[in-house]
Amino acid sequence: MALAAGMCDLFSTLRRAPAVGAAFHRRFCGMTSPSTASAVGVGVVMDAAKVYAVAAGRRPGIYDTWAECHQQVAGFPGARYKGFNDENGAKRFLAQEPAQKVRKDTVDPEWEAEVLAELGEEQRAVAEAVLAGGNVFITGQAGCGKSFLVSRLIKLLQKRKGKGSVAVCASTGVASVHVGGTTLHSLLGCGLAKSEEDWQKATKSKKAGARLRRAKVLLLDEVSMLSAEFLDRAAQLVAEQKRSQSPFGGLQLVFCGDFMQLPPVQGAFAFEAQAWQELGFQCFSLQNNFRQAGDAALQDLLRQLRQGQLPIERLKALEGNGADGSYPMLVSTNAEAEAVNRAKLDSLPGAAVVFRAKDEAENPKNFTGRGALEKLMVQEELHLKVGSVVMLLVNLRLPDKCFHTPRPSPPRRFQMPGLPQPLVDLAAHNMMNTPEHFKSVPLVNGTVGVVIDFEDGFPVVEFARRYRRLIEPVKMEGELGFLGKYARTQVPLKLAWALTIHKTQGLTLSSGQLNLSKVFEPAQLYVALSRFQTLDSVRISGLPPRMPSSQRQRRATEFHKQFEEELSA
Repeated sequence: MALAAGMCDLFSTLRRAPAVGAAFHRRFCGMTSPSTASAVGVGVVMDAAKVYAVAAGRRPGIYDTWAECHQQVAGFPGARYKGFNDENGAKRFLAQEPAQKVRKDTVDPEWEAEVLAELGEEQRAVAEAVLAGGNVFITGQAGCGKSFLVSRLIKLLQKRKGKGSVAVCASTGVASVHVGGTTLHSLLGCGLAKSEEDWQKATKSKKAGARLRRAKVLLLDEVSMLSAEFLDRAAQLVAEQKRSQSPFGGLQLVFCGDFMQLPPVQGAFAFEAQAWQELGFQCFSLQNNFRQAGDAALQDLLRQLRQGQLPIERLKALEGNGADGSYPMLVSTNAEAEAVNRAKLDSLPGAAVVFRAKDEAENPKNFTGRGALEKLMVQEELHLKVGSVVMLLVNLRLPDKCFHTPRPSPPRRFQMPGLPQPLVDLAAHNMMNTPEHFKSVPLVNGTVGVVIDFEDGFPVVEFARRYRRLIEPVKMEGELGFLGKYARTQVPLKLAWALTIHKTQGLTLSSGQLNLSKVFEPAQLYVALSRFQTLDSVRISGLPPRMPSSQRQRRATEFHKQFEEELSA
């Protein structure tokens, strides 16, 4: 009978394997060694051994027969096992941890104080908890400054721990680009994680194992879009790779996300995972609203939607509100967005200029990650005409080829995505009061403009306040576990007459329209409206004939209510 692995004070329970469904440290107790370890049995003749200790294998522990031991170590990368005449020797073998070089944290108090000074009071409290080494969960309403805080946490942690010791991830490809990291799937090497085979490949991936063993901290953004099942499997995999009984192998975890926004596609919420219950998160809920600070009515409406309330009459009163003809139009499905963009592009005169991406892969002969390339935000083929409404997909610093004043260009037969004068004034006010380290980034991911010309083979785009920019190709990179690194080089624009609500998560839009006629999740209403700074900047052009059920959102509401009551106690 196979016996669960244990260490030190747990040895007394080694021959009483717990039932499936027990606490994480009894369910997921895998312990794997570095891939360089020798996969041999030593100490006694294997055939003569009475018990077998597996320190690194599919399920580390003590086994009575060679057949059981062989089942755990055969084909397992870096397997480590040994036969013994008695159980005491097996226990001592399992208690031995290989010596590891430990990098000491680098603390620069003066530099850290400068970074912390950039944060607000509640953001600093979060940063101090993270620097203290605990597991931290950060949440808050849309526009509360989570993204800015996460960027500073990454900076602080990488300085202290070393860049290679901080795994920066997100649940989706779009979100991973925003944080300058990779997807959690890529870090784990589990591909799409749709089958048991995907998880087995991750277990055998030497590259993924090396990454995980090197990591000290896992910073994960948009955790709210991961299912409980995935989080438990991820916790098990990391524990196995790091030879630990703890979920996620004892890594310090910094999770960020808002469960009141878009939920996982299927399955339970991440906070319902067994691993989550055992991680002992210190929870922080950011209360300041920076995005909608100047519109109390929008703040109140968002508060109602966030709490799971659906003020139908109030939403209906907003139909036809805002500036007509503003873009982008936010819709619920990819099919809607593609149809609108195709029709608008076809309506413009002349032939489209086609930009084809250059794709690269570390292992091109074996690369099967076409889906991963599509998640790099930039398209394989981009069709543009003069007059195309586009969205910028990267942050761009002030370059030489940038024009603040009008210059000759062909007559335009289209309407610029104009902003009402109050919004122009607000934008100017915001620019005057922007911290110095932001002023060098005049164009950010999500900025909408219009193609007015083509120069040197690339599009010239005019943004708000007649700010013009030649947009040249950039390289987007990613890593897909055992498939290795991949990249796509393309002009970082996409047609933006229409965008899906999902694709705008994390962005701030200066103006636009909402077509909510096909909304299928209550959270979509909240996410869509929360992209905008004022109600005057958004035009609602449609509401669903029947509002979607909010049963799923109530579970998230209860979760937030519970820990926020604990915070205020």
